[in-house]
Amino acid sequence: MADTCLNRRDFVRMGIAGSGAALAGVAAGDTPKPGEQAPAPKVLYRTLGRTKMKVSEVSVGSYGFSASDVFNAALDAGINFVQTCADYQNGNAEKAVGAVLGKRRKDVIVATGWTLRANTTKQQILENLDQSLERLQTKSIDIMLTHMANTLDQVRNPAILEAFDEAKAAKKATFLGVSSHGGEIGKVLDYAIENGKFDVLICKYNFMEEPTAQPAIEKAGKKNVGVVGFKVSAGSREKELADYEKKGLTHDQATVRWVLRNPAVASVLRLFSKFEDVKDALEIMAKKFGPEEAAMLERYRAAFASDYCRYCGECDGLCPFGVAVSEVMRYAMYFKHYGREKDSMELYAALAPGGRATPCTRCPGHCEKGCPYGVKVRAQLVEAHEMLTLRA
Repeated sequence: MADTCLNRRDFVRMGIAGSGAALAGVAAGDTPKPGEQAPAPKVLYRTLGRTKMKVSEVSVGSYGFSASDVFNAALDAGINFVQTCADYQNGNAEKAVGAVLGKRRKDVIVATGWTLRANTTKQQILENLDQSLERLQTKSIDIMLTHMANTLDQVRNPAILEAFDEAKAAKKATFLGVSSHGGEIGKVLDYAIENGKFDVLICKYNFMEEPTAQPAIEKAGKKNVGVVGFKVSAGSREKELADYEKKGLTHDQATVRWVLRNPAVASVLRLFSKFEDVKDALEIMAKKFGPEEAAMLERYRAAFASDYCRYCGECDGLCPFGVAVSEVMRYAMYFKHYGREKDSMELYAALAPGGRATPCTRCPGHCEKGCPYGVKVRAQLVEAHEMLTLRA
């Protein structure tokens, strides 16, 4: 295959790894002349709330992550924050991160966590922490996360604070955080802020769903709680729009810059799976969100407003069959738009049988009555079941 794709050799030769590259300057239009030395990359940093840690504006998310060599390159470029989770690839994402942390722990700010339930015990959390530390090849993490807390009951579990206090006393964790991206996200974030014990929020935040998390993010800024955004691309459906990315504009870069225009957000998580992703991150930080990007995202919003599931959970309780509507819709998005076919099918198979969309073919669509955005939920659920069902 050939090549427009960077490999490790190309990456080092261009100076992106190690001593730095001109990419930030080039993105800004400052192309060096022959014989001139390229300017160093301009990785920008923001303070992560009261943790006082300086994190790169673009940082490493690890869902689907396995490229330790690319992670090394990102660290070489100055990107210094990674968020992972024991649930990602059954711990393999933590192992891939750990392959680098074992040698470069001082270069990285690390957050990891676990999907906890309302009845998860302190002992279970501490056992999870020890297992994660082993996979990550480190004695401590910077941020201990209550991961994917999509209901208020999950984040209210008193075992979380008890386990964190013990972990902090043992110097296994320094700060406490919560991540959320669906269901009761507004309530979860608001509770974490008001509780006073949570130092960091990692949450879904994008131009299609601004009202969902915006109030909590503003409050977090006032209370000096650190905020990291993710799921910023709003479904990554740009390929469905003709002549959408032009004049050097890209959907991915525009969506990250849209989030970074909010000073309350310290960083945005992105997946780094190839060396071009490091180049892309530097380009993102080289420019501010502008009117051309705003117009591009407005076109995307108009095209998909009534077809994009926000995973808000408003329709979940309306299903007489108990289908986990928002979860099924999210897994379908992973399959169709994120290229995570195998993972999404495995997640769907792991749902309790009653939570799958099996009954949707014979249902008149009770869920659609509760959708505040007019999404044709039933039709998408039927399609999702067909896509996601594992077959022999």
